[in-house]
Amino acid sequence: MTILPFDAVVNEKAVEIYQTLKSSGNLIELRDLFIAASALAHDLPLATLNVKHFERVNGLFLVEL
Repeated sequence: MTILPFDAVVNEKAVEIYQTLKSSGNLIELRDLFIAASALAHDLPLATLNVKHFERVNGLFLVEL
């Protein structure tokens, strides 16, 4: 298993997602925000049981488990 770093790129993506979701009144939990930001920053799909929360994030490729 590869552990992805939480670096400046992921942080910037998290801020961008937060601002977008806040302006539309659709915030997600902070931990979900960081998971989504990591997937987007590393151009990876996100496998989840919680599609409802993550589908609010634009550009995120979701794989429903």
